[in-house]
Amino acid sequence: MTVPSDARPREPHALRQLASFAGGPAAVLVSMQAKYALVPWACSHGSTVLLHAIAFGGVAIAAASALTALREWRSAGGAWPDDEGGARGRSRFMGMLALLLSGASLVVILAQWIPELLLSPCQT
Repeated sequence: MTVPSDARPREPHALRQLASFAGGPAAVLVSMQAKYALVPWACSHGSTVLLHAIAFGGVAIAAASALTALREWRSAGGAWPDDEGGARGRSRFMGMLALLLSGASLVVILAQWIPELLLSPCQT
């Protein structure tokens, strides 16, 4: 049994939606875990450069995820999601949801960066 070509999902489009949806939260989790693991190293060496680099990388990944979500949302019409069905309605919903999720992830990463700017990694 074959699926008609017009009924097949467009794989690159779906992969971009998935990447934009998961990119922000993944950046939060990876940056938090990496910084947690590197605090003893930063304390023993007296340098927070690596911790700042990880935070900046997390911000960059979350921002790229938000930009990808914005592009996907605009390519699906750019309107607020409503009860429209089909691929276009799903794309608008996923694009907006990914945009909001990436924005929230960006705020979390920035909030986690504040203590690194104010405190020494050796403080307990």
